[in-house]
Amino acid sequence: EDGGEALRWYRLAAEQGLVEAQVALASMYATGRGLPEDGGEAVRWYRRAAEQGLVEAQIALGGMHAEGRGVAQDAAEALRWYLLAAEQDDNEPVTRLRRMAEQGSVEAQAALAAVYAVGRGVTDDPFFMPIAAGQTAIEVGIMEFATIPNSDGRAARMMLLVDEPGTGRLFVNDMRGPLYSVSYDGTTVTQYLDLNADNWGVSVESSGFEQGFQSFAFHPQFHESSTPGFGKLYTLSDTSDTRPPADFASGGDSNSHDTVLLEWTAEHPEAATYDGGLPRELVRFEQPFNTHNGGHLAFHPLTSPGDAEFGLLYMGAADGGNSVQFFLAQNRGSAFGKILRLDPLGSNSANGEYGIPADNPFANDGDPDTLGEIYALGVRNPQRFAWDSTTGNMFVADIGENVVEEVSLVTAGANLGWSDWEGSFVVQSGRRLVSLANPRGDAQMTYPVVEYGQRDPLLQPASAVTGVYVYRATAIPQLANLVLFGDNPSGEVFAFSADNLPDGGQEAIRRILFDQGDGPKTLLQLIQKKNTVEGQEVATRADLRLGLGPNDQVFVLNKHDGTIRLLVPEGTALP
Repeated sequence: EDGGEALRWYRLAAEQGLVEAQVALASMYATGRGLPEDGGEAVRWYRRAAEQGLVEAQIALGGMHAEGRGVAQDAAEALRWYLLAAEQDDNEPVTRLRRMAEQGSVEAQAALAAVYAVGRGVTDDPFFMPIAAGQTAIEVGIMEFATIPNSDGRAARMMLLVDEPGTGRLFVNDMRGPLYSVSYDGTTVTQYLDLNADNWGVSVESSGFEQGFQSFAFHPQFHESSTPGFGKLYTLSDTSDTRPPADFASGGDSNSHDTVLLEWTAEHPEAATYDGGLPRELVRFEQPFNTHNGGHLAFHPLTSPGDAEFGLLYMGAADGGNSVQFFLAQNRGSAFGKILRLDPLGSNSANGEYGIPADNPFANDGDPDTLGEIYALGVRNPQRFAWDSTTGNMFVADIGENVVEEVSLVTAGANLGWSDWEGSFVVQSGRRLVSLANPRGDAQMTYPVVEYGQRDPLLQPASAVTGVYVYRATAIPQLANLVLFGDNPSGEVFAFSADNLPDGGQEAIRRILFDQGDGPKTLLQLIQKKNTVEGQEVATRADLRLGLGPNDQVFVLNKHDGTIRLLVPEGTALP
């Protein structure tokens, strides 16, 4: 190694105008590698490269002027060089400009406006401040409540937990096929139904990471004899049986598997195990890929018999993983990338197996190419939705593609933007970047109440929002009147105000940590601790889901230790 020789040859090339050599030389002077540190020489060589249009040099020069390194601090010069770099569609200078603008620099704000006005400025992380930066995490107690049996020798892939108040039981599904009942005290766990049993003919397809028994919902009259919904249970599952014709297809050539919505009718709903006959098929999707296949099933919990809304089934239908090819989420003639609202006991659908409510937003729009089943459109992978028991607001947690995760309000006919928008931003550059120009700029779209960047340091590389639940109880005071949601892989749990809804971004997000009696931890840390105690392979991700029980209980599920956990007030004596 000979810094002097390196300097000599870099200088020869730099003086002949080679920008790579100029930047190398500037870097050596800036850091003192192989020669004495000399800020003036660093600035001189960065400037020569920057004047030839090299973005790297423009960014470095802007930084030196902004911080006063090797040159007098000069905000105007810093902005000039950042702006030149940003106009070449480079991410880093835009991020630096935004940081300066957020700190109150009028010049930076003007520079950003100039960048955005000409459509420049794309990024893979529009949120440069980390989630909950500068805030103290909310801490709540947590206890182990129940254990779901392993399936195929591995921990159950728990997906959803719901309360069935008429029979006084909780129910939770394993994506491999089983549906379990759990007593209210957590001591008794019984397999109620196995969708994958040979006698049902469902053939659950659960080989893929996102495939399997996706969701389920009990009709609100499940336990009420002599009512239309008596004994009715609905399941949404992927199946390897693709022989029956599909009601909805992507239009592509591939058919990975199908996803089916089934109706089961129990003769005695209170029985320990399902005692009804074969399921009735309501809807079948032909899936092009093994991702983004399912969604959530739920009946509106705030309705009563006689309400027009009573007994209508909401169904999240993901985009099939194919929006890049077919852009189905914005196609009102496709059921993919939508939230659907169906009458499972009706019959006016095209296949005659379910009903289309007359007050669905597109049911009577006069366009024969529009599906009347659609309640909202423009979603990518609507994993969970829920209603606020106080305001009636409906929230959905919709998984993003490469940049933004979001929680949004859902109203009849709402367009949540995908695949033109990801969160508050226009999708750019092969769907791997978003534009910072004109955020939330289309008045026809419904934008998130909160959103966060997938590159946040709290998260794992593959982020995916989940949730969502509005806590209106008082048993855990620090959660009162908050909307709870989380990030699926990392197991991070977050919250924001249900009464003062934010207007996008992640500034209003609070972090929640769990205390099992030995200090605050994340869900993943609790899972890893359990894995270690039991001598199991230690999980590297959490696969978080939230579940709702009686009296506003909040349960936490995962796919790696078979344990259902219950949130409790801090200081609760744990068993």
